[in-house]
This record gives sequence, structure tokens and C-alpha cells, in this order.
Amino acid sequence: MAKVTRPLMSIDASGAFVDTIVYAKWKWIKYSRQYAISVNPRTDNQLQIRDYFTIAVMAWQAENQATKDAWNQAASGKPLSGFNNTRLTLYQENLSRLSIFMRSFWFFLAQKNIGNSNKRCAK
Repeated sequence: MAKVTRPLMSIDASGAFVDTIVYAKWKWIKYSRQYAISVNPRTDNQLQIRDYFTIAVMAWQAENQATKDAWNQAASGKPLSGFNNTRLTLYQENLSRLSIFMRSFWFFLAQKNIGNSNKRCAK
């Protein structure tokens, strides 16, 4: 998506233009993108992802106001809300844990395969 400063030679623009380009604004950032007809895939994976987002929103709504204020304060100065900041932080923490797990897993597999290949060579 392109960030625009004066879309269509004006101060502000939003919406679709001849079904080719869309002008919009997110977090005070004006941008344009190609027009696309949205689809609603109802695959099992898509429904599962939607459930994850539903649970995340419910968890945010269940938080007390002091916790929400702390997350919102941590997100100030960034183009993020407190909710988005919690999701990003949790994602990065889990990605780090997954990375450590995967390195250990691949090391384990490599050691196992080295042992198996030595046994094959000995026969």
C-alpha cells in the first residue's frame, strides 16, 4: 500500500475510485491500495483464525481499566492501540519460544539422522 499526502489533488480522500483504487486512512496515516472484491472463505483454518481473534477481543474486554491504560500508555507514540500492542508482544514472545524449540528440535533430528546414517554405513 502506498502512503499518500494529497490524494486526488485534495486534502483528504476516502473510498473507491472507479473500482480501480481505494483511498483510506488508518491511525491518521493516509494510504491507497488496489480495489479488490472481498471474499469470505469459510475454510476450517480461516474459521479457527477468526476464533483466535474473537478470544483475543474477549480477553481484552475482560481486562480491568488499569491494565488497559498501561498497555495503551506503552503503545503511545506508535501506530498501535493497547490491544494491538498486547497481541504483538504476545506474538513476539511466543515466536521467540517457538524459535528456541525449533532449534532444539532440528538439532535433535540432526543428531538422530547422523546416528541412523552411521548405522546404515556400518551394514
